[in-house]
Amino acid sequence: MRSNGVDKTVAPLIQAQFGLAHGWLRKGRIDLAVSHFERVLTLDPALEDPYLELSRLFTAQRRWAETIEICERGLVHFPNQSELHKLLIGAIGLLNGHETVLERYGLRRQDPDG
Repeated sequence: MRSNGVDKTVAPLIQAQFGLAHGWLRKGRIDLAVSHFERVLTLDPALEDPYLELSRLFTAQRRWAETIEICERGLVHFPNQSELHKLLIGAIGLLNGHETVLERYGLRRQDPDG
């Protein structure tokens, strides 16, 4: 698993929980997969992969509020993680509109209509 884009040696319990999460995903048991990914984050919140896995999962299921929440949690630890920013922007845009995205990132429109 990665921490800040670098492979990190993790405890066997964490590896087991991460493996179980992937196993449940393959079986279509999303609820159990989420539970195990969350368990990994409880054991070590400084692991990048569980945040990415959960944000991708929630995005695929169109669970926008949960996508926003997990991306924001992950960005606390990995503020430069581009995929988390991308998924966060998409979820905020779909849930609350693009103006909210601009506001969240401190941006403003430059076109004549802005």
